[in-house]
Amino acid sequence: MHWKNLVTVFVISIVAAHAAHAEANGDVKITVDTDKVTHQVDPKVYGHFYEHIYHSANGGLWGNVVWNRSFEQPASSAWTIDESVIRQNSVTATGATIGFGDLGWRDIDFSLQAKKIRGNEGFLILVGKAGRAGHVWINLGGWGNSEHGIEDLRNGSKGLLGRRKRGSIESGRWYDIRIRSEGNRIQVWLDGEQLMDETATGAPLVGQVGVGTWSTVAEFRNFQVKSLSGKTLLDGMPPLERGGQLPEVAANWQIVSGQAEISDDNPLNDQFSAVLTPDAGGKATISQPHVKLDSSDPLAGSIWLRADGVAKANIQVLNEDDKVLARQEIKGISSAWQEFSVNLSPTADAKEGRLQVTADSEQTVSVDQFSLMPASAAANDNFRADLYEALAGLKPTIIRWPGGCYAEQYHWMNGVGPQHTRKMNLIQQWEDCDPNSLGTDEFIELCRKLDAEPLMVINTGMHPEGTSTPEAWKPWLDEAVAWIEYCNGSTDTKYGAMRAANGHPEPYEIKYWEIDNELWRSQQRDPAVYVEAVKLFAPAMRAKDPSITILAHGGNSLDRRYNQVLLDGAAEHFDILSIHHYQNPNLFSSGVGDQEQLYIDTRTAVAESSNPDIKLYVSEWNAQTIDWRTGLYAGGLLNAFERQGDFLIIGGPALLMREKTAGAWDNAFINFDQNSWFPAPNYVVMKLWRDHFAPNFLALAGDLNGSNIVATKGDDGQNVYLKAVNPTEFEKTITIELEGDFEPKSASMLLVAPGGLDARNSFEQPSAVKPNTLSAEVKGEVVTFSMPAYSAGVVTVRGDE
Repeated sequence: MHWKNLVTVFVISIVAAHAAHAEANGDVKITVDTDKVTHQVDPKVYGHFYEHIYHSANGGLWGNVVWNRSFEQPASSAWTIDESVIRQNSVTATGATIGFGDLGWRDIDFSLQAKKIRGNEGFLILVGKAGRAGHVWINLGGWGNSEHGIEDLRNGSKGLLGRRKRGSIESGRWYDIRIRSEGNRIQVWLDGEQLMDETATGAPLVGQVGVGTWSTVAEFRNFQVKSLSGKTLLDGMPPLERGGQLPEVAANWQIVSGQAEISDDNPLNDQFSAVLTPDAGGKATISQPHVKLDSSDPLAGSIWLRADGVAKANIQVLNEDDKVLARQEIKGISSAWQEFSVNLSPTADAKEGRLQVTADSEQTVSVDQFSLMPASAAANDNFRADLYEALAGLKPTIIRWPGGCYAEQYHWMNGVGPQHTRKMNLIQQWEDCDPNSLGTDEFIELCRKLDAEPLMVINTGMHPEGTSTPEAWKPWLDEAVAWIEYCNGSTDTKYGAMRAANGHPEPYEIKYWEIDNELWRSQQRDPAVYVEAVKLFAPAMRAKDPSITILAHGGNSLDRRYNQVLLDGAAEHFDILSIHHYQNPNLFSSGVGDQEQLYIDTRTAVAESSNPDIKLYVSEWNAQTIDWRTGLYAGGLLNAFERQGDFLIIGGPALLMREKTAGAWDNAFINFDQNSWFPAPNYVVMKLWRDHFAPNFLALAGDLNGSNIVATKGDDGQNVYLKAVNPTEFEKTITIELEGDFEPKSASMLLVAPGGLDARNSFEQPSAVKPNTLSAEVKGEVVTFSMPAYSAGVVTVRGDE
C-alpha cells in the first residue's frame, strides 16, 4: 500500500481509538477481519532500556552485595554543627545538602552568610525543598567556580532557569547572600548586588530552605528567614543537632570505631581507597548496612588490602541485633596491595544485616575493591537471581544500554577487563556512582541469556564537553569506533584481540548503535550541531563495520522541530529515528492519542525525506507514577505501537529498575531492595501484552467509544488476541464480530481491574495489581466480554481445540 494511503488508514484508526468523550460511556461494537492482515508488528516494540542509575546495576541486577566497593563514591555529606556555624567538611561530596525549616514555607526572604574553605566550587542555597520531591538551588560559583545560576531539581529532573552569569567564589571570606522567593519567582543578591531574577515553571516554590556544596568545604552562619509580610520565621541557627556528624567514610560505609578516611595516596586502581587507623584498643571498623544474609546462600568474593607494616583484618556479617553470623580473619597484610579471598556462610538469616571490615592490629590498613557474591548470583553468571527472573519475565526482545544520561559520560574501556582494574563512572548521576562492574561483556552475556538484541549508545562528548567541531569530536569518534571493533572485530584487530584476551574470542556481532542521547538538553542544544555530528560519526562507524544499523536520536515529547531538522540535514546517514517522552500520569488516556498522532506525523516527515526507509524507535517512554494510571497508559501506548507497527519497530520504557531509597523518578517497572522486588502496574500490563504477542495485525472497524482495542493473530492462525484498555470511568460491554475464515471455538480473558486509579503494588502487597482470569462468551462468530471502569486485559480467542 502507498504510504499516503497508509497514513489515511492510521488516522482513521487513531480517531476511532480515541472517540469523543461525550460517548465514552457507551458499549463497544466492532468487527475484526481475521483474513485481513494490514501489517506485521515487530516484536522489538516490546524492548527495554537498561540504565545504570538508582543502583539498577551496582547494588541491583549485578549480584555483588557490596555497595561502593572501591570507595569512589564520596560520603553523602560530612556536616558539623556548633553554636554559630554549620560546616560541610567533605571536599569529595557532590550535591551535599542539608535542609531546615517548615515544609509549608512559601513567599519568603532568606538571608545568610557563607564562607568557602577549600574545594572546586562555591555554595548551593536551597529554597522550596520538599523532601524527595526535590528543590531549587542557587548555585554560586558552580561549573568549576566559573558561573552562577539557578537550577530546578524538582520532580526528578534538573533544569537551568534562565542563563548562567559569569562569576566565582573566593576562599577565606564571608559572603552575604539573600534569596527572595515569591510564587515561582526567585531573586538572588550576593554582597548586596542583585545577580539573578528568574521564574520557574510548574507549581509555586513551597518547602524548607537549606544550604549545600559541590566538591567544596564551606561554612554557613547568620540565618534569617522572613515571610514577605514581614513575619520572622527563623533568626539564627536552625534547630539541628549540635555536634552531629554523619559517621561516613564514603557513601554506604559508616565508621564504627577508630578512624577512617578516604585517601588518594596509592589506591589500587582508581582515585581512592579507604584508610583505617586503629584506636588505642588496636581496632578500626567500617560497616555497611542493609545487607541481606541468607543461611542457605553463602557469600564469596575478595578484598584488596595493604598496610603500613604486617597487619591483620577481620571481615564479618552481623544481624539486626549485632550478633555475628559469620566471620573471617585475614593475616599477612603487607605494604603491597594483595587480593584476599573472602568466604562467609551466615548461620542465620537477616533482612537488615551489616557487613564490617576491621583493621585488627596497631597498623594502618588500606582497603579497596571489595566484592561479595551470593552463591545464587554466582550460579547465574553473577546476576542477582530474583531481579534477573523479574527481567526475564518481561521477555525483552532488545535492550538499549548503557543509557540514557549514563551513556553521556560513559567510557566503555573503564568497564572491561578484570573487575579490580575497572574504574568508576566519572560523575555521580541519579544517586549512583557506578563502578562499571557490569560492563560490555557482562551486558552482552545478559542479552544472550535473555535472547535479546543488544543496542549500544555511544558518546559524542557534547554533554560533558560541549563538542561541536570535527577536531573536538575526534577523540570521542575514535572511542566509538574502537568500541565497535571491540564488539564486532576479529581477533586480528587491536580491540578484537582485547575482547579475546578478556575471554570472548568470538565477535559479538552487535547490530544496533545509537549516536548519543538527548542532546536537546546538552551544552549543544541546536539540532543543526547534532546533524553535523551524525554526518561525521555515522560514516566512520559504518566504515568500521558496514553491517551495523545506526540510530539517531530525535526530539523530546511532542517536539517535531528537532526531528525535522535532523531529517532535513542527515536522513541519509541513519536508519532509525529514536525519540523520548515521559507522560503526565493524569493524561493516561488522552496522552496516548497525542503520542500516536506524533508517530503519524513523523511517518509523513520520513516519507518526504531523502531516506523514506527510516523507521521509528520510541526509546524512552512511561507515565511518571507507579499507580494504576501507568498501567492504563502502558496498555494504551503499546496498542498504539502495534497499530503503527510497520513504521514504529522498536520500543523501550524507562525506568526499568529502581532501588527503593531513590529520591525521584518513581516510575520503574521493577522496584527492589536488598531482599525482594515488586512489579509496578506498567510491568504487569506490559508482561501481559508481551505474553500474548502475535505479529499479524488485523483490520478492525467500528466505534470504540473511548476504549483502545487492537487485534492480532499468530502465524499458525490458531489464536486471535484482543488487547483492550478501558480508560474511562464507565463499565463497558465489548462485542466483537470476527469476519473471515477463522472460526472461534472458545475464549478466555486475563483482566487487570484493581478498582481505582490510585491502586498500586508495594513490598507489602506485591500483587495488589495483577491479572485475573475471567470468561469471555463465544456465540457463533461473536465474542463478548465486559470491561470495568479503568481496566486493561487480553482476550484469547481459540480457533482450534
